[in-house]
Amino acid sequence: MPSPFRPAARDWFTWFLGLLVLTSRWATMSRPYFADGPALIQAAERHTFVIQPPGYWLYVRTAALFPDPAFGLSLINALASALGASVFYVLSLQLTTRSGARLAAAAYASIYFAWFAGSVQSSYAGELLFAPLLLLFLVLYIQRPAASFLCAAAVSYASAAGVRPSDGVFLLPALLYFALRHVKTWKHRLLLVGATGLLSLLWFIPEQIALNNLRETTAGQLWSVAGDRAPILHGFSKLAISNVVRAVLPLAFALWSLVPAFINALRGEMRTLLWMWLIPGLAFFTCVYISDALYLCFLLPAFILLAVGRRPGTLIHASLATCAAWNILFFLFARPVDTTRSLAVAEYSVNGARYGAWALQHQWFRTLRTYTEVPAIETGESSH
Repeated sequence: MPSPFRPAARDWFTWFLGLLVLTSRWATMSRPYFADGPALIQAAERHTFVIQPPGYWLYVRTAALFPDPAFGLSLINALASALGASVFYVLSLQLTTRSGARLAAAAYASIYFAWFAGSVQSSYAGELLFAPLLLLFLVLYIQRPAASFLCAAAVSYASAAGVRPSDGVFLLPALLYFALRHVKTWKHRLLLVGATGLLSLLWFIPEQIALNNLRETTAGQLWSVAGDRAPILHGFSKLAISNVVRAVLPLAFALWSLVPAFINALRGEMRTLLWMWLIPGLAFFTCVYISDALYLCFLLPAFILLAVGRRPGTLIHASLATCAAWNILFFLFARPVDTTRSLAVAEYSVNGARYGAWALQHQWFRTLRTYTEVPAIETGESSH
C-alpha cells in the first residue's frame, strides 16, 4: 500500500465515517421514482444501457451486472457515497490538520442534496466518489511526483466521465491546468493525457454504439431542455431566473455557514486548481441549464476545501461543524413542499410540480412506489 494511505488506513475515523454514511444512505433509500431512475433501470433490464444522450452507459452497464438493477443502482449509490466520504477525508488530511479534516469530511458527508443523491437511483452519487478521488491523486502527485498517481488520476477521471459524461467536460479544464502547471515533464504529461484518453474510450465507444439506436443527439437533447430557458440566451426571463436560482440557492442553503471560513481560505497553488474545478460547471449551470441541485455534487469537494486552511482555527472549525449539523437537521426534519403553488416547487426543479416537491425529501412517503405516482402532486393531493 502506498505510504500516503497508511495513516488514513490506520485511522478509525476513515472507517467509521464510511460505515456511518453507508448506513444512513441505506436507511433513507427510496424506491425508484426520482428523475431518470426508472428509465435507467429499464435500460439495464433491456440491455440497451443508455437512455437519452449523453447516455450514462458505464453507470447503467454496472447496474445491469446485478440480477435486480434497481437494487444494483441503490447499492452503487450508497457505496459511492460512503467511499466518497472516506476518500474526501483522506484528501483533506493531505491539506489540513486531522481535526480540520474530520470536520471537513463530516460536512461533506452531510450536505443535504448529496445525501439525497445517495438515496435515490440516479447517477449523481458517482460524483461524490470520483470527484474527491481525482482530486486526491492530483494532490498526491503535487506532493510527490510519481507516474502511479497520474495513472490513478486517469482512472478516476475516466470513471467520473463514464458515470456522468457532462462531469468529464466540466472537469477537463482543471485536469488540463494541472497537467500544464503541476506536471513538470512532457513524459508525464503525455502519460496523463494518453492514459485518460484510452481509458475513456473503454466506455465512450460502447456508449456511442448504443446511442446510435436513438434519434436524439447530445446537442439536440441539450437544446430541448435549455433552449427556452438558458439565461445566456433569454436574459432575465422567468425561466432563466429560475435556472439561476436552482444553481445558486441549493449551494447557498447548504454552505452558508462556511462564508466566514472563506476569509481564511486555502491559499496558493491549490486554490487556483480548486477554482479551475469550480468555474466551468458553475458557469454552465447559471448561464445555460441545471435541472436540480444534484448536478452540483461534483463541486462540493472544491467548495469545502476552499474553506479549510492549512491550520484551521476556531472559526473554521465552528463553520464546518455548523455546516454538518445544519445539513443533517435539514435533511432529517425538513418537510417537502406540499403545494404546487409554492415558489420553491417551481424553482427547485426544472420539472416543477412533476416531482419538485420530492426533490428535498422522500422518506416520509413510504407509500410512494413508482415514478408514475409522482404527477399526482400536481393536483395537490397527498400521496399517503
